[in-house]
Amino acid sequence: MSRTTKFELAKQDKTTELSDYIDFILERIGFPEALVTDESKIGDFIDLTLFNKSGLTENGQKYLDHISFLLGVKVKDTDFLWEVATKLAKAMS
Repeated sequence: MSRTTKFELAKQDKTTELSDYIDFILERIGFPEALVTDESKIGDFIDLTLFNKSGLTENGQKYLDHISFLLGVKVKDTDFLWEVATKLAKAMS
């Protein structure tokens, strides 16, 4: 008997609405072709070696600070991309 695996993509309502800002973010962090959903977080795009059991390592925090510098808005690894895009939209208006 064959077993079918179903893949369901998370919603993309917010990321679609903010797509220009999402594209800007993805370009700056080095993932211009990434598939993102409303559940995608900044931390999803950080090398796992920059995390330890208690969270970001010191180098991980430096990398996150660099991302914040590149984007011009403060970001946390737990921020959803659409949240960062909203901050970016406000900062650029």
